[in-house]
Amino acid sequence: MKIIIAFAKLVASRADYLLHHLAGQDIALLFFAILVHFLRWGWALLAADAIAILFLIGKEVWDYFHPKTQSVEKNDIFSGLAGIAIVDICIILICI
Repeated sequence: MKIIIAFAKLVASRADYLLHHLAGQDIALLFFAILVHFLRWGWALLAADAIAILFLIGKEVWDYFHPKTQSVEKNDIFSGLAGIAIVDICIILICI
């Protein structure tokens, strides 16, 4: 039974990292798609990255103030940053 519980915790933590990764990608891409209509693509990408990073940090601040139901993990932020980096690489390759 302990092995099953340990495996479930491992899967849940990896799923959590994947969700933070996808959230970082989605937020960055959404705001880039909006801002590119008003700014040059480089500035739109920079602004979208800043907004996505603020969302990631805001989520961890929320987790900090709700310790009974949430946990603060720096790997959540790293996963989100990796998602943002993938969006940046794809947009740079497309726009250059």
